[in-house]
Amino acid sequence: MLLVDDLIDLDRGQKKGRVSSILATNKPYWNDSERFRYHWLLEIMAQAAATVCGALRAQGDRTESAVIPPGFLLSIREWVLLQRPNLVPGDAMLAEVTIDTEMDALSQASITLEYRGETVARSQMSFYQDVRGSVS
Repeated sequence: MLLVDDLIDLDRGQKKGRVSSILATNKPYWNDSERFRYHWLLEIMAQAAATVCGALRAQGDRTESAVIPPGFLLSIREWVLLQRPNLVPGDAMLAEVTIDTEMDALSQASITLEYRGETVARSQMSFYQDVRGSVS
């Protein structure tokens, strides 16, 4: 996942996790005037959901070498941008992901995205992710 920097925590029992994303200058977030392109928040949320789902499906404990299978966004059931903070390179976003439904390789997730402790966006997404080696 190119826009996800760290899986901060994972709760297998609640099927939840938190993921951080640092808004680096070498990633595609910025336009020619160096202003943030807010549609990238949606992509951060999609990649966070796939990261959490993949980690939940991984065998055994989370390790630095764990390979998370690629996921593919199928639908966006909800996307609400609550605010447009003045973001700059180096800012950190925190995605909180709850996997609501799983059926084989299909999953539905609820995601909130926070910046400096405030929710800036929320979404519900459905996606496909390979389940080989799944424990769920």
